[in-house]
Amino acid sequence: MLLDKDVGILQKLPIFAGMDREHLSMIAFSSERLLFRRGEKLMVDGQLGHAAFVVLSGSAEIIEGTGEKRRIHLVGPGAMLGELAMLVEFTFSSTAIASEELEVIELPRELIHRMMQQFPPIAEHFSMRIHGRLSKMVEQLRRFDRPSGAPVAPPEPVIPTQIDKTDIPEEVS
Repeated sequence: MLLDKDVGILQKLPIFAGMDREHLSMIAFSSERLLFRRGEKLMVDGQLGHAAFVVLSGSAEIIEGTGEKRRIHLVGPGAMLGELAMLVEFTFSSTAIASEELEVIELPRELIHRMMQQFPPIAEHFSMRIHGRLSKMVEQLRRFDRPSGAPVAPPEPVIPTQIDKTDIPEEVS
């Protein structure tokens, strides 16, 4: 069944890992599968994103930067593109072009916000995932911020706040 396959793919992604299977099923069921032909663009550098994309089949070239600093790499099944765009208003920092027929799950921000509004545990899940990532990034930055050989001070505990449904916009324009 396609729904089970989509849920299986989503739960392997770090942002969804550990989310309740019922909530993942609702997100997968409410999302849309899109097909892109070779050469079609999913995302464009500098364009405001409205959704994230999870690659189901095929591959896409990801182009980052310009000129001498231009980098190109290939992504395939299981890759997530434009992750932040499903949560917040976000301008894409790379271009993604289908390098062959490409099937993706589209996860629009409007859908994710609606799910977070109706099911607070989904919002709490994303909050905890993002908090964990930021904590790791802070720890990595602290390593650069200290003189060589100096002991690393233990990080201050950060306690995430509870999600209030009023913090989540009802409508996304």
